[in-house]
Amino acid sequence: EKNLRDKISKVNTTSITALSKKAHDSLLTENLKKVFKEELSFLGYQNLDVKIETAKGEKGISSTKLILSKKNDVKTILSEGEQKAVALALFITEAKIQKSKNPIIMDDPVNSLDHKIAGKFAQRLLNLDNQIILFNHNRLFLDAFETSKANHICKNFDGGCNSNGKHIRIYQINNEGLNA
Repeated sequence: EKNLRDKISKVNTTSITALSKKAHDSLLTENLKKVFKEELSFLGYQNLDVKIETAKGEKGISSTKLILSKKNDVKTILSEGEQKAVALALFITEAKIQKSKNPIIMDDPVNSLDHKIAGKFAQRLLNLDNQIILFNHNRLFLDAFETSKANHICKNFDGGCNSNGKHIRIYQINNEGLNA
């Protein structure tokens, strides 16, 4: 194992890191920053001044850094729910910018969020064209899907539904495991 770790540390990743940074910088556009601000505002965080920058890349990896602006004081350190909301706003932004139809799978995306923000996030998900699979324990979050006026809870398994809007299928799990 030590020999393998020594070999890995000797691999020169400078060119891969430079390529990764170039690709990342081309994705981190002014449009992405603008849409991110819009998503933050929609979720109710219009007063939160968060900047997106490229973080230092190393070992072939480039990443995004989110920074509170300098005009925010120490009282604006983000709670766990606020951090989650910022991350979800960036996720929705990237999904909208990419215009990809790839499915999205999320496990309990709204833990740490209050019901108002969770409901707004549900609306953002409903605005995407992607197929979305959610694993969720939050009844209020589920209610946001069930009460959506432009969509409906679909009871058909065979695809014979003629309703407009998104087709939402809810599967309810009645127990937590084999012995429950």
